[in-house]
Amino acid sequence: MSKQKATKTSASKSSSSSSKLTKAELEAIALEFREELKKVFQEQQNQRESTGQELEAVRTGLQQLQQTLKDFESRSNLNERQLQSVGELAALSQQRLDKELAVVTERPWEKIHEEVQAMHASGSQGVAELEAGLRTQISDLNALVENTLQRLVGLENQLVEQAAAAPVDREQEIIALGQRLDARLGGLEEAIGSGKGRLVGVEQTQALLMNKFQDLEEVLSKHVQSHLPAQGAPSAAADEQATPVSGTGAAQSGKSAQEWLLQARLLWNGRNYTDPQNAMDCLNKALEIEPENPEVLNERGLALAGAGFPEKAIADFSRAILLDATLASSFHNRGLLYMKMDNKDLACRDFRSAAALGDSRALQMAQETGYCSGSLFKKLFRGVID
Repeated sequence: MSKQKATKTSASKSSSSSSKLTKAELEAIALEFREELKKVFQEQQNQRESTGQELEAVRTGLQQLQQTLKDFESRSNLNERQLQSVGELAALSQQRLDKELAVVTERPWEKIHEEVQAMHASGSQGVAELEAGLRTQISDLNALVENTLQRLVGLENQLVEQAAAAPVDREQEIIALGQRLDARLGGLEEAIGSGKGRLVGVEQTQALLMNKFQDLEEVLSKHVQSHLPAQGAPSAAADEQATPVSGTGAAQSGKSAQEWLLQARLLWNGRNYTDPQNAMDCLNKALEIEPENPEVLNERGLALAGAGFPEKAIADFSRAILLDATLASSFHNRGLLYMKMDNKDLACRDFRSAAALGDSRALQMAQETGYCSGSLFKKLFRGVID
């Protein structure tokens, strides 16, 4: 047993002496370990940077995707609004066509034509009766004149005989009597001429009435011909009315103010009017029909603001508010213009009025950015609105 223990002890001493490393070997191992740590640290840093870049790219992609979704939503809302406007315009056009078709179906011109014919017959009969009465009066006057002339001739002969037999002092009385007779004869001749003139006037009036009746019949016939083709093509007319017009020269007569308003709204892209001048032309047509329509005035204010006329736009918004003090959009739009013009008090007042009427978009944004409380973020908010 003692020999084995001695052998083990000597073996362990020899192994321990052989496992010891020198200082140079330890420094080399330490240096190698430090290099490995540097490599690991560098790899971790590179991995962290690449991961950060990937996260930034993912974040950017998510923001772009979010913006794309917002743009798609706004375009879908715009398309929905345009489709709704087109549908309303088509419905109005269809209603107007239905009214016209109802008028064409009832054929009122036939009744008017019958009434005109009855008036023509009645007028012709009245003119004929008047003409017959005048001719009778003229014949009576002629007979009276002949009798009067005969009596005057007889009276003149008697006067001549009496003048020959009368004394000289009654000559002046006879001359005066003759002058009175001549005056009476002249009056009768004037009455006969006046009767003949009245007869000529009646004949001229009859000719004018006949011409007017003929003109009226021509107008009625043209009206009938212009309405008859409308019975076979109501859908084509509706399609034509539902198509938005892009130029001011293509304005059609007979439209209502609501139709002009809908046509202008087809140019609205959700933020502003794409063609403010064309929109103003349509809205001016609507205001010619309904000059006191606050909704049309509000829309024209938006068009004027887009065209670069803020003062005129504010005037339209103010007029719309005077006509309808519950129109929240007019307060909202006027407040935005006041804000762009750096009129803080008026802008915040309009924002609060719009919020009280149910439109609190601008007021919420102003409060969040501190615009209506004197915050330094006012310029930032103005840039967001612009």
